[in-house]
Amino acid sequence: MNYLTKTQLAIIVFFVPLVFKMAMLPSMLYEACGPDSYIGIAIITTVEFLQMGLVLFIVSKGGMEGIGSLYGTNVQRLIAAPLIFVMCVKSLVFITEIQTYVCDYLFYNISSFPIICAIMVVIFYLALKGVKTIGRIFELSIWFIPLIFLFGILFGKARLQPEYLGPLFADGPSELFGGLNKYIIYTFDFSPLLFFKIEKGKNARIVIASVLAVIAVCGCYMILIASYGRATFLVNDAFARLASFNTVVSEIGSLDWPSAMLWLTTSICNVALKFAAMAEILKYFNIKKTFGLGSLCVVIGGLLIFLFRGFKEAMRLSTSPVRFIVIGIEIAVPIILLILYAAKNRKGVTLETPA
Repeated sequence: MNYLTKTQLAIIVFFVPLVFKMAMLPSMLYEACGPDSYIGIAIITTVEFLQMGLVLFIVSKGGMEGIGSLYGTNVQRLIAAPLIFVMCVKSLVFITEIQTYVCDYLFYNISSFPIICAIMVVIFYLALKGVKTIGRIFELSIWFIPLIFLFGILFGKARLQPEYLGPLFADGPSELFGGLNKYIIYTFDFSPLLFFKIEKGKNARIVIASVLAVIAVCGCYMILIASYGRATFLVNDAFARLASFNTVVSEIGSLDWPSAMLWLTTSICNVALKFAAMAEILKYFNIKKTFGLGSLCVVIGGLLIFLFRGFKEAMRLSTSPVRFIVIGIEIAVPIILLILYAAKNRKGVTLETPA
C-alpha cells in the first residue's frame, strides 16, 4: 500500500510542480513580479527538485521508517511530528484552490459546503487506500495529456505576443525576489515521499521527469504571459485557461473538459499524498489509520467551512510569517535525517533498504 514504482514516481515528480504552481499562483506571481515571474517560477521549481533529490537519497537509505529502526520511536516521532503542521497548512491552501476552481470556474452560484465535503471524502478514501493507489491514479491521469493536445490542435487558436515577455528586471532583481519570498510556501512539495517505499533501480526516469517538469512549468508561464500580457494578474485558474487553447464553446459547454478532469484528478491526488504521509506519522503515535485520517479530514474540512471561507483567507495564511515556519521545517527535516544516517554510517551501522 505504501510502495511506489519508479514509473509512478516519475509521473508524480512531473505532475506535482504542475498542479498548484499552475493554478492561482501565476496571476499572483505576475502581480508581484511582472514578466519576471517565469524566471521566478524556474528558480522555485529548480530549488524544489534539489530538495527532492535529497529526499529520495534519504528514502534510499531507509526513509523515516529507517530512523525508527536505528534510533527508536521517540526520535522518529520528534522529527516527523512537525511535518503534520506543514502538510495541514499546505492542505488548507491547496484544497481552497480546488474549491475555488470548482465553484468559480467549473460552475456558478453553487455553495462551497458540499464541494468541500466531497473533496474531503475523496481525499480520505485515497489516503486510506495508500500511496500505491494514488500513484496508480497519477499513472492513469497522464493519458489526459494527449487528449488535451489533440483538442488544442483541432480547435485551438494561438494568439501569442512574445513582446509581452519583457522587459526583464526592469526594476532590478528586488521585485522578483520579493515576489518569491511572498509565495515561498508553494515550494518543496516532495516531503511526503519520506514516508513511502520506492522501487530500487536507476533514476534516469526521475531525472528526465524533473527536467521536463521545470521546462513545462516555465514554458506554461511564458505562454500565459504571451497570451494575456499585463492582464495576466487577472487570469485565475491558469492551467484551465491554457489548456482550453482559446477553444470555441459548443451549445453544451466548453471543449476544455479534459484539462478540467486532469487538474482536478492530480490536484486531489496531490493533497491525498500529504494525508497519506500524515497517516504514517500518526501510526508512530499508535493512532489507527482510519481514526487518524478521519480526524484529520474532519478538522481540515471544519477549518475550511468555518474559518477559511474563501481563497483570500487562505492567502492571508500562506503569505503570513507562518510560511517561513513551513519552509524552515521542510528544509530542516531532510537535513536532520541526512545527518542522522551519516552518523550511523560512521559507526558502521547499516540498514537493509526495501527492494
